Amino acid sequence: MPATYEPIATTTLGSAQASITFSSIPQTYTDLVLVINAISNGNDAMIYQLNGDTNGANYKQVTSGGSGDGTSGFSFRQDLNTFGGVFSTYRNCYILNFPRYTSTATYHQMIGHGGVPRDTVRAYASTWFNTAAITSITVASFSTPSYTLSSGSIATLYGIKAA
Repeated sequence: MPATYEPIATTTLGSAQASITFSSIPQTYTDLVLVINAISNGNDAMIYQLNGDTNGANYKQVTSGGSGDGTSGFSFRQDLNTFGGVFSTYRNCYILNFPRYTSTATYHQMIGHGGVPRDTVRAYASTWFNTAAITSITVASFSTPSYTLSSGSIATLYGIKAA
């Protein structure tokens, strides 16, 4: 079935900020895709928060990945809403997919991939244990306010419409 990506909003930081938030997300798409191209002022993990939920225990995640040169690999499970592993002073690129984000019948999933091109690549599968429709997504550094998203960081939220 063909689908169309429609840009909902783009944020480009002109100065360092603690987070980027997309709020009042329209409920007219089948899925959401968040593309992040960001830099931090230090080495840290990035987190996402759905509908302002800051309780990491409400998120479960499995991560697999390896070194950018393919010489080592890893996988682990955690009870946090993190992605990105090492969010660093190098440009980090991630694509996060939120299927069926308007559903109120099931918990919500996030499937993503990305990393630091010169360092690591990772794949993520995460569940948010809440049945509320997703109306806002925040991306931030895990250790805010110690680390922030640097000027020039860009995030774009897309909606996918079924044909």
